[in-house]
Amino acid sequence: MKGIRIITAGVTLVLMAGIARAEGWLILKPSSAPQAYTIAAEEFQNFYQAVTGQKLAIVTEPDESSHLVVIGSDGVNRFCRDAVEQKIIPQLNAGADTDAYCLRSAEKEGRKFLFLAGGNGRSTLYAVYDFFERQAGCRYFWDGDIVPKKADIEMGGLDVTETPRFAYRGLRYFAHRSLDRFQAEHWGAEQWNHEIDWILKKRLNLFMLRIGMDDVYQRAFPDVVPYPPDDGPLPEAIARSYNDRTTAWPLQYRGELRKHILQYARDRGLIHPEDTGTMTHWYSCTPKAFLEEVKPEFMPQSGGAYRGNPCAAVWDIRDDLNLENYWKLTQAHIDAYGSPEMFHTIGLAERQVFTNRTDNQEIKLYAYRRIVEKIRENYKQAPLLIASWDFYYPGWSGEEVSELLKILNPENTIIFDYTSDLPTSSHNSNFTQWGVHGKFPWIFGIFHAYEWQSDLRGNYDNIRERMPVAAADPMCKGFVYWPENSHSDSLILEFFTKNAWKPDTLTPEELLPEFCRDRYQAAALPMQAAWLANLPLIKAHKEMPFAPHRFVNQVRNGVSPKKVKAKRALCKKLASLVKDIPALCRQVADLPYGKGNAFVDRDAIDLARTIAGRVYSYALDRYIVTQDEWLQGKSSAAEVKAAGEQCATILTALRDILALHDDYSMNSSMAKLKAIHPVNPCFEQALKGNAENGYCRSYIYELFNDYYLPQLAVYINWVDSWVAANNKSVAMKPAKTLPMQLSVDAFYAKPLVEMASPKVKNSQEAYCAVMERLAVACSWTALKE
Repeated sequence: MKGIRIITAGVTLVLMAGIARAEGWLILKPSSAPQAYTIAAEEFQNFYQAVTGQKLAIVTEPDESSHLVVIGSDGVNRFCRDAVEQKIIPQLNAGADTDAYCLRSAEKEGRKFLFLAGGNGRSTLYAVYDFFERQAGCRYFWDGDIVPKKADIEMGGLDVTETPRFAYRGLRYFAHRSLDRFQAEHWGAEQWNHEIDWILKKRLNLFMLRIGMDDVYQRAFPDVVPYPPDDGPLPEAIARSYNDRTTAWPLQYRGELRKHILQYARDRGLIHPEDTGTMTHWYSCTPKAFLEEVKPEFMPQSGGAYRGNPCAAVWDIRDDLNLENYWKLTQAHIDAYGSPEMFHTIGLAERQVFTNRTDNQEIKLYAYRRIVEKIRENYKQAPLLIASWDFYYPGWSGEEVSELLKILNPENTIIFDYTSDLPTSSHNSNFTQWGVHGKFPWIFGIFHAYEWQSDLRGNYDNIRERMPVAAADPMCKGFVYWPENSHSDSLILEFFTKNAWKPDTLTPEELLPEFCRDRYQAAALPMQAAWLANLPLIKAHKEMPFAPHRFVNQVRNGVSPKKVKAKRALCKKLASLVKDIPALCRQVADLPYGKGNAFVDRDAIDLARTIAGRVYSYALDRYIVTQDEWLQGKSSAAEVKAAGEQCATILTALRDILALHDDYSMNSSMAKLKAIHPVNPCFEQALKGNAENGYCRSYIYELFNDYYLPQLAVYINWVDSWVAANNKSVAMKPAKTLPMQLSVDAFYAKPLVEMASPKVKNSQEAYCAVMERLAVACSWTALKE
């Protein structure tokens, strides 16, 4: 049924009861209004039928006797206007072109009315979804809806007005590729429809595709840039890296898909900012054909990212032609797909133009001026979002951001701080130091996670400290969630969407009772207990990251005495936390996994893999510390060997956890891509490179047997060899000659289908068994001082 997905992972989450017919009700939609109002009427019809089994008719003219569900305010629905004038209802306080909405019941002479009215079509959809949440017990999650079955739905007794604290509430979909659950470039039209419906159910109003350029270059420069082959790599692809932007589907199809996504969203009133200015980046690289034909000069770059990749280099916008060509990309996207109601720029993000900091900052300000001037030549008042990423990395001081504010117009410019939750260091600053508070429009945002950080996490302490500052500032216009992956953490998604509307739930502990009751139903209590018990470990993501790329770097570069000292101190700090890991494993093992609730199954695996990932990080650090203790004569060779074996045992347990769910299978993700549209035969190699590279390695099943575990075994064998030989001259030194590349080459040579996880006959039994193995493995002796 359109707009409702009540099946997740093959399990129908519908609560059964009797079905009866509603007598005499019609849905009255506006006779002439934007498409969102018709969609709101259809969604009411769909949900009402899903709950009660009764399909109500949609009409544009009322009869004289039927009870009416009235869609839209008196600004678009004449019957609503007549009801106000006849004193059936008071004036509805939904405003004009706002996200406020009202749910109002009324009755006159035995005839019943339900008014669902928003300040626009989008917020009228909010009203419909809110009604079914309040009156029918429906609940909406990114991976499916819960729709109870009821005999009827009470239409009376409602007098509700809702108004959001923040004008802009949105999220980003980023360009990495590896697994279907986490990466939006994998999704087809049906998945996007569901995602956009979920956005509206959670009362958001803005989203942004950062999933590459698709065919914008071909549209902007049709005589210069041809479409790439459907059966070969992208000409500018850099193999075995995230810079291989070879697409799974032909660019022509991706263009059709982009058009569908943005039209579907626009029909429902969602805002999508248009990217503009110096947009060249690894995910929006310049086609090789354009570079060869147009030959743009590049901005000087003395440091920062992408110096070795001309396709990701920024064109020199001091040259009018380059600035004009950037604008052609923006205008081509508007003409083919978008709408010029809002713009977005990253400026010269991640680029160091000059070595002198003052000169570098001056040219970054110059770039913003050039970009703004170009926008205003064409669109005078559309708001411009100035993305904060460059303020965070490489980093701007508070004074430097304040200087930027002086050249910007607060009437049509917003500082888009999607890094509000991140820790501040010596090289950057945060919004409290910029001079925006009470003076300049800005948006508060949760960055949350880099691509590889797909486990449970959250900078909750920073958010608790900073979000009230944002909520109290009338110049703070929005709240966004802007990670490099999607759907990685169901709890943070609920935390964000709830606080984006009304920022009154400042901690996950406050949210968990309601979240667990709504999401897990009969399994609420054990799931709530498991979440609460794991929160300290979830919050320890900075100290205990599952980051396989760091392990390889550590092997190649060696471990200095300074790093050993830091690891020892960290292990000491975490000792009280890790001693509880066996109990956590057994508590999670007792969850009702595999018993028919898809939400429980997905989140139980999320909890389990987060535990395993954290303790693997700790085990590696302890392994290094044990090696150092052996060098000092404090630990035996047997203890070093046991520490290495412990790392392998934990990593193997993590592999077996991931095997229990298709969320973590590249092979499964590839099969889903093929089910949507024929896939470029070269894409499997591109997908492997996008997943395996040093930035993106994560919780991916196929990377364990054929990558992580072989590399760990090489390292452990090397350590065992110099310990057995008592060769302290090579201990913990750089090991650049270890044959790590053998497993890399083997990984690329082996088809994904041959790496796929074996089918588990009894997933519940397997789940309990692997958690017990993990519990047994997580035991450490005291550090030796």
